[in-house]
Amino acid sequence: MLRSGEINYLSLVIAAWCRYLNGQDDQGNAIAIDDLLADLLKQQARIGGLDSRPLLSLSEIFGEDLHQLPQFIEAVTDTLSKLYKIGARAMLVKLAERHQIIR
Repeated sequence: MLRSGEINYLSLVIAAWCRYLNGQDDQGNAIAIDDLLADLLKQQARIGGLDSRPLLSLSEIFGEDLHQLPQFIEAVTDTLSKLYKIGARAMLVKLAERHQIIR
């Protein structure tokens, strides 16, 4: 079972990776993806858009368990949606403020 702190950080990392796999940064500039599974990963990211489930269902990456945990799917999808809505920089600023890293 994932604790809330762990799932929040894990969901941010996975959501940021999902966002990256879309192949564009927050300004719409192309991002080169250097990965042996790049074609598959980009395809799943584009199919999913704001829905992380197509990527999370890749057992080659996530095994057979994570994509079956509703709490995990919801956390990643919610974080991914926020990344698209406010951008990576704003998301990191909010995280830093929440943990009093910056004020």
